[in-house]
Amino acid sequence: MNPSGNAHPLPVPPLHSIFNTNYIPTDHEISQIRAHILPYEAELAKLNALIQHLSARRDQVKYYVDSHKALISHPRRLPQDILAEIFLACLPTTHDAVMSPTEPPLLLGRICSRWRSIAFAFPRLWSSLHIYLRFVDAHEKRVAAVDEWLKRASPLPLSISVRSGDPGFDPDFKDEAAVVDILTRLSSRWFKLRLHKLSDAAFSRLAAQNAPALSDVEIHLREDFAEYGAKPFLASTLLLGQSQRRISLAIKNPLRFVPSTPFTWNHVTDLSLERIDPSPVIPKVEPLMVSFLETLRIENDSTTAAAFEHFIDNLIMPQLTKLHLVNDNSYYSKPVEPSVFERLADRSPLMSEIVLSLSSGTSTVDVLRGPKYLDNISKLNLVLWTPYDYRFDTANDEALFTKVLAPDSPSNPVPALADLTVETLSILEETWREFLRKHITHSTNLRRFRLHLWIDSLDDIPDLDFTEFLTAGLDVLVDYGVYKKSWQGTPWGGIDGEHHRFSSSPMSRYREPALSESPFYEHLHTNYIPMDAGIAQIRGHLAPHEEEFARLDTLIRDLVAKRDRIKRYLDAHKALISCLRRLPPELLQKIFVDCLPTTHNAVMSVAAAPLLLGHICSHWRAVAFSTPRLWDSLHVSAEFVSRDLVKSAAIVDWLTRAGSRPLSLSISC
Repeated sequence: MNPSGNAHPLPVPPLHSIFNTNYIPTDHEISQIRAHILPYEAELAKLNALIQHLSARRDQVKYYVDSHKALISHPRRLPQDILAEIFLACLPTTHDAVMSPTEPPLLLGRICSRWRSIAFAFPRLWSSLHIYLRFVDAHEKRVAAVDEWLKRASPLPLSISVRSGDPGFDPDFKDEAAVVDILTRLSSRWFKLRLHKLSDAAFSRLAAQNAPALSDVEIHLREDFAEYGAKPFLASTLLLGQSQRRISLAIKNPLRFVPSTPFTWNHVTDLSLERIDPSPVIPKVEPLMVSFLETLRIENDSTTAAAFEHFIDNLIMPQLTKLHLVNDNSYYSKPVEPSVFERLADRSPLMSEIVLSLSSGTSTVDVLRGPKYLDNISKLNLVLWTPYDYRFDTANDEALFTKVLAPDSPSNPVPALADLTVETLSILEETWREFLRKHITHSTNLRRFRLHLWIDSLDDIPDLDFTEFLTAGLDVLVDYGVYKKSWQGTPWGGIDGEHHRFSSSPMSRYREPALSESPFYEHLHTNYIPMDAGIAQIRGHLAPHEEEFARLDTLIRDLVAKRDRIKRYLDAHKALISCLRRLPPELLQKIFVDCLPTTHNAVMSVAAAPLLLGHICSHWRAVAFSTPRLWDSLHVSAEFVSRDLVKSAAIVDWLTRAGSRPLSLSISC
């Protein structure tokens, strides 16, 4: 068989003129069509069989060639130190490494024995680990794997995160104590430590450790966490180390963990306090001096601001430059009093950056409309919604741009503003455009603007032009996102950020029996590194096989092209003799009626019956438009119709087609 596409051109079919029409052939013409396409069907079957055979042969040759090319690949000849640095670049940058064979560093040890030996002998690959107790507890050997992992990192500093879970959902894990034993033995090497909702016993043991190298601590306490005896853990050995620079605490009520006597954190530069909740009795707390603190983040997770205000009033932070305040409980949360910021500004005159994430837009407006304690603020980040905020009235969000932060506002609270980021559910495009134009007109300090909008569907993203702002030297970005939350019951449990989804596709390889006859057979699929002379021999040996692969590949492409032409030729003829083409109109009408929705009235959508039926062909359209039963129900959305007068006329046409039949109508506003 000649595979060339031009060797056997297809003849012009006798019924070519009625292709792609609604013509219904007679019984005699149907017999002619079937007789005409019979040899082409046989030809198509032969082509498919030949393509399958040649494809198998091509895959065999490819496997033979690839097996030899692996011997002369560049990665095989990379020096060990360079390969180790490449391995290091494969590690995650946003979280600690996880115990998964589909992720580095474990993945790197599954490629070949040489890579495994290099990876296992490179401590930096193993100096971080995320331990999800639900995952570790599921198999007895995983505790030993944790120990082995951290031993490979010796003697480097360690970045470790441990996550348990909420007591209401997760039990106490039997292997938690064993994991804590491993970690306490290595406390002198802790560099970064993340502890999330461990049991009281586990946390107490870790908090008592002396970790002189620790520079970054993040602790999330369980809802039912005890009071750590009579010993406030803010003054524990763990948190009073000598080299700590960043501390993040998620505490239901931090006031009960603060010592009643003064103490100082001179070593802390970054402090984060989360999940602040009110206490029945707010205890007397002595001032806490944090002499070198530069960044403070507080999440007030309560319906009252009293605990937050009382706590922040007792912090002395003369070097503070960045303040992040989050109040994400509900719409009914009590707004934070602006006077709190006034008092804070008096004690922290260097403050230049504020992030506000408040559950009520009104709270944000009130805070910014307060006295001028924001004169020195150059960077402002406003989050005007939360996942639990069900507001639909965005008037306060609009007011931020039109009244509060507008440069022509008499009470502009942030005159030095140079960098503004706003995250909200909805704001009119013209509102933020006019806001930016005013800043350009008034020659303000604003140079960077970021707007993050949360929407229902990414299909609603408009095309935006920022030319007028960019030419004026204003860096503008507007992005859109769809809010999602997902639980991860994997080794990644508790890691924010990436969602890991893996899929595998089967590989079909045909082993060439002659592979064993290759002069390099003993080195195939090993870690053997050939010398320059051996590489030249392998390349010479592969030359004819690569030519064979190229010939087969070209031949298969030609055959596929010819097969596709024959298939299109056959399909055009088969369409003429399809059963649907010869259905009587009255039977077709009954089928159409069965396509109508049964749980609601029909809608004006080309993706649903009856409009969809009229988009198939002119014959179906004529049958559908002449069947009143298809048009006697209709659901109308007032918002949908109000956008276009043409749609109002379409409703009239729709109901006219129903003739005198009783109508079923539904309207939504």
